Amino acid sequence: MGDLNKEFERFIEKIYQRHDKIQSSEEGKINRMDQNLQELELLAEKFEQKMEQAAFNIEEWLKNRDRHQK
Repeated sequence: MGDLNKEFERFIEKIYQRHDKIQSSEEGKINRMDQNLQELELLAEKFEQKMEQAAFNIEEWLKNRDRHQK
């Protein structure tokens, strides 16, 4: 029974080691994905600011154009 018990313990230990390795790998992927999402959020904010500025500039240009045409 002792040999069977030791074999079973080794089997369970391998399962735990594999689990820990997979979990560590997946946590790394999640961390990288979080960083990518944060970068994407910053880029989206910058893009939105540029679009708002462009819309403002176009609006101002149209107002000035209309004033000059009257």
